[in-house]
Amino acid sequence: MAVGSQITYSVTTKYFYTAAGGGDSDNKSTTQCKVISETAATALHPALAGQAKQLECRVVDDKYKQVQTAYYLQDYGYVVRMESSKTAFSYYSQKITGVEDLTSLP
Repeated sequence: MAVGSQITYSVTTKYFYTAAGGGDSDNKSTTQCKVISETAATALHPALAGQAKQLECRVVDDKYKQVQTAYYLQDYGYVVRMESSKTAFSYYSQKITGVEDLTSLP
């Protein structure tokens, strides 16, 4: 994925309620992400190898218009969510504090 590329994906999340009589519900959503930049993965943590692509993601029809920042770690084929914009409802911010190679486990 080159800088400027976009990807859209859809998910269905199943919620299970344990209070107020229980029950469950499905929530379908579509997320759009754009590659904003590319940097060395070591910018996120010194133990990471390769490149990291910064993604800016938005859930379509999100009434809070929250923007999530994530990084695609190319060498690992993994996306890690790092932060979201602040809204009246919520926000989050994460920092990678440790990296452990588990490929040698049985």
